[in-house]
Formats: sequence, C-alpha cells, structure tokens
Amino acid sequence: MRSLLAQVYAIDLLAFGASAKPIMKYTVELWQDLAVDFLAEFVDAPAVLVGNSLGSLIALAVSPSYLQTPKRLADGAALASATASRPAP
Repeated sequence: MRSLLAQVYAIDLLAFGASAKPIMKYTVELWQDLAVDFLAEFVDAPAVLVGNSLGSLIALAVSPSYLQTPKRLADGAALASATASRPAP
C-alpha cells in the first residue's frame, strides 16, 4: 500500500510563470524533454503527473516516454482543466 504522503513538485514550463523566457521556438517536444530531464534528475520514485491546461498535454506527452527508459519514472497522468478542440461542423 502506498503512503498517504507524497512529495509534490510544482514547476513552471519554460516561458511560463516565473521561468526564463528566451527567444526561441517553443514546442511540445521541448517541454516534454525538459519535464523528462527534471523528473530524471530530481524525482527518485515513479510519479503521477498532473497538468493544468497546456500542462495536461505535457503530462500526457511525458508519460509514454518513461515507458521506454530503463528506469520507469511515471505511473500515470491526471488532467485538470484540459481543453480539447473539435473540428468545425
């Protein structure tokens, strides 16, 4: 049974919040790579990723990438305020 206590990290994606805003092209792949690097360096157990809005997309993008690494770092993802787009009728 898992502990009821958990370590929580709240990170700003590059160019959001208080993070740096270098002039460059921002892509889902860039944010995915940065999130993977963060988890690999600072999180020492499998994590559940929670994202809000664009963070939801990044959480989903990151989760499968862990399945292909020797050390599994993600157990799943949860979405908060996720937005979806539909093609116009």
